[in-house]
Amino acid sequence: PLPPITEDEIPYELPNGWEWVKVQDLLYLRSGDTIAQGLEIQNGDLLYLKVGDMNLNIKYVDKSSRSVNSTNINKNSIIPPRSIIFPKRGGAIATNKKQITLKPILVDLNVMAACCPKDLNLEYLYYWFLSFDLSTLNTGTSVPQINNKDIYPLLFPLPPLAEQQRIVEKLEQILPLVEEYGKNEEKLSKLNSTLPDKIKQSILQHAVQGKLVPQNPSDEPASELLKRIKAEKEQLIKDGKIKKEKPLPPITEDEIPFEIPASWQWCKLGELGLSNIGLTYTPTDITNSTNGIPVLRSSNIQNNKIDLNDLVRVTTEIKNANLFVENGDILICARNGSKHLVGKSAIIEELDEPMTFGAFMAIFRSNINNWVKVYLDSPLFKKTLESVNTVTINQITQSNLKNAIIPIPPLAEQQRIVTKVEELMGIIDNLKKG
Repeated sequence: PLPPITEDEIPYELPNGWEWVKVQDLLYLRSGDTIAQGLEIQNGDLLYLKVGDMNLNIKYVDKSSRSVNSTNINKNSIIPPRSIIFPKRGGAIATNKKQITLKPILVDLNVMAACCPKDLNLEYLYYWFLSFDLSTLNTGTSVPQINNKDIYPLLFPLPPLAEQQRIVEKLEQILPLVEEYGKNEEKLSKLNSTLPDKIKQSILQHAVQGKLVPQNPSDEPASELLKRIKAEKEQLIKDGKIKKEKPLPPITEDEIPFEIPASWQWCKLGELGLSNIGLTYTPTDITNSTNGIPVLRSSNIQNNKIDLNDLVRVTTEIKNANLFVENGDILICARNGSKHLVGKSAIIEELDEPMTFGAFMAIFRSNINNWVKVYLDSPLFKKTLESVNTVTINQITQSNLKNAIIPIPPLAEQQRIVTKVEELMGIIDNLKKG
């Protein structure tokens, strides 16, 4: 016998007509049994249930992948009808798997049954068990386990039988609504987590299509800007500051993904500026000394910004000036084990010492990099990446980068678009934080 309930044990006051009792005063517990090997068959008259067969979303046990013939089983091992079964051993205790059986079944040693008397509403008992976290009763050490002595002393709020039925009816009316609400809440949470990024992508797509800000007829057309860029590159070649490169093939009509405003012009990224792949170094080149040259890698691009917290330094002698980055360059992840990281980029700003960049990275240098960055973040460039990334290696080569087609607005409109994009992105980020 268990000691009587004391006032200190009572967690809250019950309505008139209710009474606190101990579980042992209401029902008896049965643990499962082990059946002899070979008794398990496909079409026996007695269901045989293991923890793995218990479905979290099923209230009543009505089927199992296992069964036995009842004639071969000790009658004392059979769980009677009107029982609530639940895991009693192992990690499954915390899953809240609890089910009602309305017919005799057999369960294994990892399952326990609470056998309900006829004078207690079975569904009321079930909902009480469902509301209770059995994992808090765990008395196991290396293997979690619940025993009879853990459950029998629990306090049970017992209403009159008629009220038990009314409670069950109300719960069965409300719980489907709660479940539906939970599903909608889950959908809403998922939507809230993905919507900001989708809105950002929509803004960037509108930006590169000329739909984000109105065109100004007085703006100098993009064709004039491209003529100046071309002349500047030719002068740099003439001065010996850059090498003359092989001409890029012309853009075909099939390559053009959408129409752009009349003052805009399509061109290839390689026509706008210079790009380079970074420094190759070995682990032995890495140094802890502050005298080493910092190497910008993929991890140094965080949330579209340069992050210098995880900075590697090397002792490698760098003779090629093109391997040093400059303020205003765009650092691009050109190769990565994760496909979604290829193409992420950031504009390099406020360098306080010379820096290089790794072999899996690329830089792009031009006089209109603020616009190029909008393009690199847009779905248009991501679509370009999808067409060049392979199954075996996730990368974008120098050829792919230079041949990527980019829409060019007039310079004045570029500035208006970049300002509007920054404004809208800031609003979305603030909403996301809120």
